[in-house]
Amino acid sequence: MKLCLLSMLVITMSATLARPEVVYFKNGDRLTGQWLRIQNNKITLKSDALGKVDIPLDKLQTFSISETAVLLLKQGELLEGTVTLKSSGDWQVETTAGKQEVSAKAVEIIYPAQTLRQKGYSQKPRIWRGWAGKGALGYSLVRGDQNAKTLSVDFNASRRIPVLPELKERARTNYFLNLIFANTQNQQGLIVSANSFTTGIRQDFKFTKKNFWFLLAQADHSQPQSLNLRQTYGGGIGRDLFNRPSFDLQGIGGLTYVDEHFVGQVIRKNAEVLIGEKIGWKMTRWLNFAHTLSFYPSITHGGGYRIESTTGLTTQITTRLSFNTTYTDHYLSSPLPGHLKNELILTTGVGVSF
Repeated sequence: MKLCLLSMLVITMSATLARPEVVYFKNGDRLTGQWLRIQNNKITLKSDALGKVDIPLDKLQTFSISETAVLLLKQGELLEGTVTLKSSGDWQVETTAGKQEVSAKAVEIIYPAQTLRQKGYSQKPRIWRGWAGKGALGYSLVRGDQNAKTLSVDFNASRRIPVLPELKERARTNYFLNLIFANTQNQQGLIVSANSFTTGIRQDFKFTKKNFWFLLAQADHSQPQSLNLRQTYGGGIGRDLFNRPSFDLQGIGGLTYVDEHFVGQVIRKNAEVLIGEKIGWKMTRWLNFAHTLSFYPSITHGGGYRIESTTGLTTQITTRLSFNTTYTDHYLSSPLPGHLKNELILTTGVGVSF
């Protein structure tokens, strides 16, 4: 008896969630299916006969949505209620406050209310919502004449606003963290450390489809270069040169202020130009290539410059797990006496996507 009641409940819920709608065309035809969204004066409908189709609204005679819908207006407001397409092409929305007419030009997109909640959309999403990225962990251990151990941590995450992929991107946040803990001990007990870390965040604000301005902040520490702490703050403009499913290319340019503290109370303060690029290439279904390059020529110290470059290759093991190889090059044209200009780091490890 309980199993029967449970089965009836599941069937009832499924019927409610997937309630079909009927659209009536001006030529007298009609089509039944589940509506997914309305955008750019088109309704996306999923029918059993035709699959997923986009239908121009101007071809419809009438269309009334029985379930609750949410209208996202171009000004950022939300309206929730039942909606009906009027002969004028505008929308009539019935909310708890009553009926009102909304111009079609004022609407960005219309979703089923349940779909919007499942996607986690909010006008002001919480800071932890909408992130995507990956983290990688690598470890090596050597025992013999010299005892060595190395731990590497790599973390990259990004977040776009709004979080819905169908909507025009207004802003995005990129965060990264790279840690290297390396220690070597010889037979005499002398320990040599080569620890380093780099972390930074960049906030982009789109002002056209491809162009954006940005603000950034970054902190670096490198024992091999005797760098206690480098703080970088800046901003500028950028452009998404290519933005395709399998390949994207981005270029940026701007100005930065740098405050460097080295071992021995050596302090350097610089104003720098920033020129950079970022490449993402999905080579195959299981192989991804990524590359970033930042060039910082000094303004206050003529002839001085530094370069930061990262190249990564990711091999997917499953949809979540991957094997990562990353090559990093930190170049400083004027290092402290006794130090090399290049700091090269090669790390491998297992990654997890989220």
